[in-house]
Amino acid sequence: MTGRLVGLGALILLVGCISASPAAQQVRMTSNPEVVKGCAFLGNVRATSGWGGPAGTGIGSHNTDVALREKTAKLGGNVVFVVASGVHASGEAYRCPESR
Repeated sequence: MTGRLVGLGALILLVGCISASPAAQQVRMTSNPEVVKGCAFLGNVRATSGWGGPAGTGIGSHNTDVALREKTAKLGGNVVFVVASGVHASGEAYRCPESR
């Protein structure tokens, strides 16, 4: 019975994680303001995850990271400057030269 519960728990965790699109996978996340100096600001991005609490904080943070990258990619950006992270995340989308 314990094995089934562990398996069910692992399945729930896997289903709870979202994966990034190919465009979002190309978006760099940073909290270093030097990285976005000289880049074109495209807009603010926000994300909230339904996961939280002691068991879901890691999943929630992962999901909001992916959502920030997705939203940045949709704005045409390639870098998201993270202002706040966690289950309620926010950032700024930028288009930076490719060499960064």
